[in-house]
Amino acid sequence: MQFYCRYAFRPEYRDEEICELKTIIIDFPTRTANELRTEQLKDLELKKIADCFENPNKGVDFANWTGRGYMMNQGVLYRYSPHAEVEEAQLVVPTHERRY
Repeated sequence: MQFYCRYAFRPEYRDEEICELKTIIIDFPTRTANELRTEQLKDLELKKIADCFENPNKGVDFANWTGRGYMMNQGVLYRYSPHAEVEEAQLVVPTHERRY
C-alpha cells in the first residue's frame, strides 16, 4: 500500500526555473486478513466473540455482540461505534497491540 503525500507549502524561490516539485512515497506496513485474525484470536475476549460469530447455532450471545456493534468480515472482527465520527466499522485491535 502506498500513500502519496503533498506538502501544503513550498519554499519561496525568486526564479521559477529552479523550483522543483518533489513527490514523497511512503510505504506503510500492511497485514493480511489471516494475520489480523491470528492476532485477534490471541486475545481471549476477542476469541470468545469470534467463536460466537463462527458458531452455526446463533443464539443470545450472537445477538448480544451484534447489538454492541460487532461484525465479522473474512474472519476479522470489526465494530461500529456510536461515538465514532465515521459510519464505517472499525478494526477491533487486540489488547496486546494497543498503545495507550
